[in-house]
Amino acid sequence: MRTLRLTLEGFRALARNPLRSLFMMAGTVLGIASLTVVMAMNEGVNQQWNERMSWFGTDIIRVRSGGGRMRGPGSGGTTMTLEDARAIALEIEGFKTVAPFVRIGDASTRYKSASSTTMGIGVTEEMFQASDNQLDRGRIFTISEQEEMARVAVIGTTVENDLFAGEDPLGKRFSMNNVTFTVVGVLKDRGAGHHGHDFNDRVMIPLTTAMKRVFRVDYISGVNAITRDETIIDKQAEEIRELLRKRHQITPPEEDDFFVMTASGMMAFRDEAEGKLSLLLGALAGLCLLVGGVVLMNIMLVSVGERTREIGLRRALGGSQGDIFRQLLAESVVVNLLGMALGTGLGVLVFLGIGRFLPDVPIAFSIKGLGMAIAFSALVGVGFGTLPASRAARLKPVEALR
Repeated sequence: MRTLRLTLEGFRALARNPLRSLFMMAGTVLGIASLTVVMAMNEGVNQQWNERMSWFGTDIIRVRSGGGRMRGPGSGGTTMTLEDARAIALEIEGFKTVAPFVRIGDASTRYKSASSTTMGIGVTEEMFQASDNQLDRGRIFTISEQEEMARVAVIGTTVENDLFAGEDPLGKRFSMNNVTFTVVGVLKDRGAGHHGHDFNDRVMIPLTTAMKRVFRVDYISGVNAITRDETIIDKQAEEIRELLRKRHQITPPEEDDFFVMTASGMMAFRDEAEGKLSLLLGALAGLCLLVGGVVLMNIMLVSVGERTREIGLRRALGGSQGDIFRQLLAESVVVNLLGMALGTGLGVLVFLGIGRFLPDVPIAFSIKGLGMAIAFSALVGVGFGTLPASRAARLKPVEALR
């Protein structure tokens, strides 16, 4: 009952001077809004990582051409060759499958009057075992078709919808980069990634056909290797690094012109990134606490000076030091809880705006962020409201009434 009365008294005190109350809230509002948005971005990044890990596979080593950084789905380096893939298969023991591939992000496709731009991927038949591309209808191409550089293709459902518009694509002929292909299979629908990337927008053709007839390249984009024993996968990954460094004549401190990924390596990378982000969030929380708290404390100290006669009258009428202290502290907490509510609302509006106008930015609402906002608001209210409340409580009634 006393808590409710103090809370109501705190609201009435704030209502008597709304402009001052708004200034006291300003630091908390901006700080909590920033915290809400950053926590939402952190949650979005976590969801993106979880999504990637769901299809990565714990038994696969992914070797990619190019520098030691992750690349987008349609990009890749030109530093690896088929001989590198063969060396991995022959010189490193313990693999069930070693599947090289070449990927071109902007391949032009056409069927009758329909056309689109898609991802063209040249693969071996092993790639269907060493990736999450699963067949829905038809078949994959054979070893003999690979050797003959046959013009056959397995397509994703987006390509099916864009080009064939309700027709059964199996057996139909279409062109990609002005080379005619026959559709022999359709992949299962994989849905869209967190960034909106469409995993179904792809055409898979024999690797030899891709390199010699379509893309006309002498390099590969990378290799997927499936281990027979997951307990030695990190050892195999390091052996691949050493092998490719030797083949590419890379010596320290030169940077690798390839990168090797395993599930455990991805998790370590995620933990490192999340640790850095946690430091950022801690710094942001500290800034919220400092800015909002200092503003609150100074304005409340001014308020105590202006309300000296009111405080003296309350003491003269029987109010104890504890009553004055609790009342001023309640006002401080109420200010920050209101600031938290307004700041969270502002943060949600920014969150919705980012989701609508910047769809490529990973962001998702975080309950943890809301909990941190409430905790920080209460901490600021209690921590920085203590000094003004204590000063008000120590005022002597006779001197205050003068």
